Amino acid sequence: PGILMFLFPAFTMRCFAEENKTGTLELLIPQPISIFKIILSKYLAASFLAVLTILPTLTYYISVHQMGEIVGNIDHPSTIGGYLGLLLLSITYVAIGILASSLSKNQVIGFLLGLFFNFIIYVGFSYLAVFVGDPLDFYLMNMSMLDHFNALQRGIIDSRDIAYFLSVIVLTLYLTKIVLKKK
Repeated sequence: PGILMFLFPAFTMRCFAEENKTGTLELLIPQPISIFKIILSKYLAASFLAVLTILPTLTYYISVHQMGEIVGNIDHPSTIGGYLGLLLLSITYVAIGILASSLSKNQVIGFLLGLFFNFIIYVGFSYLAVFVGDPLDFYLMNMSMLDHFNALQRGIIDSRDIAYFLSVIVLTLYLTKIVLKKK
């Protein structure tokens, strides 16, 4: 998750920042395709790239499965939950990166904003929860991606964790739409 926090803003830093800088966004918006479809297409393309970066790591799973002292002696629920969590975390990072890219005209600023937003949402709320105490710490921990990712990584596939990631994706894509409409 730490490496991906840097990687996916780099994937998305150019999505809208370059279009804002060169002025092609003004040419793209009046087209007969809706703003949301433009955002969704860029999001799906970057998410597909994110999935392709995770896919080769399945060789580790297959290797451990086959080369164990007893073939198949691997904790399947935690491995599947870990991959599901990594996939949800990655596509959430992509959505946040697209929002950050839409806020800037400079790719580097888009990258830094995406990195900052990802860091705050992934671990920032967890660190803040340690300092504030009851009852705010419960809410801050629930806002942290780290808490939801760790639950999935343990093999506990809970609908609340999946709903959290999906709601962050929907919220950031909706905020991207608002930002682009204002421009």
